[in-house]
Amino acid sequence: MLPANVRRYWYASTTLYSHLLLRRVVGRVNERKHSVRLSFAALGVCLNILGSFLVMITRLPIYGDTLGTIFVGVFCGPFYAVPCALVSSLLNASYDPFAIPFIPNGITVALFASLLRQPRLRNLPLALKAFIVGLPASVVSASVSAFVFGGITSAGSSYIVQLLHGVFQLPMVASVFLVQVFTDYADKFLILVIVTLIIQRIPTRIKEKV
Repeated sequence: MLPANVRRYWYASTTLYSHLLLRRVVGRVNERKHSVRLSFAALGVCLNILGSFLVMITRLPIYGDTLGTIFVGVFCGPFYAVPCALVSSLLNASYDPFAIPFIPNGITVALFASLLRQPRLRNLPLALKAFIVGLPASVVSASVSAFVFGGITSAGSSYIVQLLHGVFQLPMVASVFLVQVFTDYADKFLILVIVTLIIQRIPTRIKEKV
């Protein structure tokens, strides 16, 4: 039997060593996860720019510029989705002068899309998920569109706004909010369908690293 003071020293040393070893192992695991998540965030930026560019060319009454943000939010969480949205907006501004003022919209989408990672929300129907993400986003984007740009932006939905305001004589703010709610919902529903298909096709060994 070892003396009491030796035993205490041995227990303390072992506990400290175990703690340091565990921190080192967990740190390395988190480092690897961080690298993988950063890679997906970079992919998200590319998807945002691609979606935005395609919608601008086709003039569809949706947006497409949050495809990558929603993917990163659902797959990696808000700490990666928010920077993805910010970087995407800054890059989109190189060809779309309306991009910068809509940064709050991108951040809103990133935060609410990240909520879908929670177990109790993960298995909800896509229609309900689109409502969770789309409604807050439509409020933010409609406010920017109506009060900053007077309802006229680079989005294809601006044509519908002008139709409601010019032909049906609806107030501009009401026209913008009405159009934004419907187009944002359709946009987020379509994006969530695409994101779900993408995540389903990611190999399990990669998902485990995230």
